[in-house]
Amino acid sequence: MVMVTSMRTQQLRMSDPRLPLIVSRAAIEFDNAANGTQVDFAAAKKLAEFLRSAFDCTAGRPVEQRNMDMNAVDIVGLALEQPATAMIVDVVAKAALIVSKLENPTQDQEGASLTSLRDFCVAFGNGLISYRESLRDSLPVNPYRR
Repeated sequence: MVMVTSMRTQQLRMSDPRLPLIVSRAAIEFDNAANGTQVDFAAAKKLAEFLRSAFDCTAGRPVEQRNMDMNAVDIVGLALEQPATAMIVDVVAKAALIVSKLENPTQDQEGASLTSLRDFCVAFGNGLISYRESLRDSLPVNPYRR
């Protein structure tokens, strides 16, 4: 028996080809909101859902006991401009702040807040693209292709 899952209920992963599009759309939403355009923030909420699952934001669990996607932690840390020597606890704390802002974005936020969320989305999107390229480059080359 084959189980078919809907694309809407399927959990996003770092290698999902839809993720860079969602991040780009979230950046556009924040840019439009900063310019005064009415936005529904659907992509921002989808991005928040991905980050919440990647960081395993289960209430009451310490960081050391979470089942986190370490590739997501690394790319989010780079997007947050954390130094390479930053502790995972620091990255998780800053990511939790970003997730809370992404989950409840409003048109009434300051322009600087919306711009910083847009900048995070752009940096995270660039990190995702680099991650996907490194995955593609790590695959063996087909000997029958030129």
